[in-house]
Amino acid sequence: MTIDKETKQVKKVVKNQSYSVKVDGKTENSKSKQTYTYTYNQLDNVTKPKVEAKATAASKDSSTETLSKEKQAAYAKEAGQYVDALIQATVYQNTDQFAAKHPNQQDKKQVKENGEFQKNSFVEFFETNFKGALLSLRSNITDEQLNEVSSAFLKALSSTKYNIKDAAYSAEDDVYLVQVEIQGFNDASVLAEVMTPLAEKYQAGELSNEQLVNELIDGVAKRYREPVELLPAKTVPVHVVRNGEKDYEVLMQDEYLLTFAQQS
Repeated sequence: MTIDKETKQVKKVVKNQSYSVKVDGKTENSKSKQTYTYTYNQLDNVTKPKVEAKATAASKDSSTETLSKEKQAAYAKEAGQYVDALIQATVYQNTDQFAAKHPNQQDKKQVKENGEFQKNSFVEFFETNFKGALLSLRSNITDEQLNEVSSAFLKALSSTKYNIKDAAYSAEDDVYLVQVEIQGFNDASVLAEVMTPLAEKYQAGELSNEQLVNELIDGVAKRYREPVELLPAKTVPVHVVRNGEKDYEVLMQDEYLLTFAQQS
């Protein structure tokens, strides 16, 4: 992940993935590399977080330095609250909890609208990625099928657990680091349970592209609705910038999402 130091916006993300499928006793390995480059218009610009000036050595004004530390601690706490709220809106699709946990408790309407946006964007992003992964099969995937898979995926996510462990300001990166402890599930393993036997049938010529896609979607949706085994808790850092009063933004949601639904 590449972040612009001036704007604190994500410039480029490179995702490397590898897959192994066993067919007729032979293991077939494949790799893919996806590069996402981000461009922004003026409305997308993120204001660089404001850092309270530290007292100079000459002035030795301990009260100013203490105030700065207190404010940074308060902002860090709010950053943690925002990550907590964002996880509720995305992973758990709960906009009421997003509003309740958000550091901005004054503008309820704006916060509620932001929660709805985060909730819907999360589903749209999942469906776009899922559909994109099947493009090579040249099969038409209906909106109903995508809705079925995304709904089942959210069901699997609903069993996961998390806890906001800590939040602190990082002077080196000029961001707030929120430590999140997550008990997620192995999404790659769950998908392999469905994909491996279907891949064997497909390689043997028993399934057409259309049949493969239909059975894959049905199988994945069914598996997601069954219990998933939670992995041991893992703590990950989430980078957060402060855009203004009670206004925060997570630079890359994958920092926590890929621990809820792990790909390896």
